[in-house]
Amino acid sequence: MSKIDDIQERMIALAQHLLDRTRQDKVVWTSTDDSRRFSYSGRKSSIWIEGKVDGDGDWVGTLTLLNSEGEVVERLSTDFDPEDEDGNFNPHPHNKILESLHDLARRQALNIDTLIDETISELQ
Repeated sequence: MSKIDDIQERMIALAQHLLDRTRQDKVVWTSTDDSRRFSYSGRKSSIWIEGKVDGDGDWVGTLTLLNSEGEVVERLSTDFDPEDEDGNFNPHPHNKILESLHDLARRQALNIDTLIDETISELQ
């Protein structure tokens, strides 16, 4: 395994761990000045998760690891296998992890579940 593959596998493991901890409410995400990006700040590093739907209708996103000085040290982005014989680009499995993490981070940072619950209560 090359160092590049090792880093990518470790970034995928980090993304999965963040997703699991976010589901357990152990990670706190905040909004940023970019409406598609959400941030987690740890003691020695920070994480950004950002995403959007591209022109082809595919969700694309990036998990970015920053050091304690705020420098970008590594990224994990959505990726697709080369076009197959049917003309399709098949997404890599980690794409779903990134998309799920972005969705949960957005819901938490924007307090979406509470807003929905409060609105439902107001309408009853």
